[in-house]
Amino acid sequence: MHIFICFRIQTVAIIGGDVSGLISIKCCLDDDLLPTCYEMTNDIGGLWNYDANAIDGKASVMKSTEVNTSKEFMAFNDFPPSADYSNYMHNAKLLSYFHLTASFCHFSQSEKLHSWQYKTSHGYEDKTVLIIGIGSSADDMAVELGHVAKQ
Repeated sequence: MHIFICFRIQTVAIIGGDVSGLISIKCCLDDDLLPTCYEMTNDIGGLWNYDANAIDGKASVMKSTEVNTSKEFMAFNDFPPSADYSNYMHNAKLLSYFHLTASFCHFSQSEKLHSWQYKTSHGYEDKTVLIIGIGSSADDMAVELGHVAKQ
């Protein structure tokens, strides 16, 4: 006699690799869910990821910004900041802390574009595509890509 047990792995899409996104990833992993985080920039940290260039629609701290809550208050409960971190961290140190806490994640680069950049489904064959939006353009892209994309 053979016994077969099937497990259905639940996947979760997390929009944004900011602090709440990192916490969401961790909670999903703790509950045996498979999270995929979609981040519009090339790094985690959200607004704590300082960028000298002002980019329309992207929040970023000022170069001199320090947190206004103690490291003990804002720490991840299972990964406290190192003792050598100052109590009120500079944004670069906080981002470094986020990178250390996210060491359990695998990062890969994906293509991202706005609907005005999309012209044809060519090149999306057998790819996994995420469309964020509820407008007509998003609907049109979903219908068109649904015929060629893997998922």
